[in-house]
Amino acid sequence: MLPKLINVIPLNNHEIQLTYNNKEIRIFSLKPFLHLPIYNKLHDINLFKKITIQFNTIQWDDTIDIDPESLYNLSKFSNFTN
Repeated sequence: MLPKLINVIPLNNHEIQLTYNNKEIRIFSLKPFLHLPIYNKLHDINLFKKITIQFNTIQWDDTIDIDPESLYNLSKFSNFTN
């Protein structure tokens, strides 16, 4: 079972700091996905910064999201805190 996502912070360069309820802080890069049509709108940095948490994952504009397992598994552990 995945830990619960409790906080997200948009960072520079289309990266996102993820904080989970098990105290893990992870960094997810959206850059490899921006070429895909569904994520194309997120080139707009203002939209990118409007990130929310929904159903244990990140979401934008109520239409763009990422599978929770992919989000966790493709993110990198970090000791960085913003």
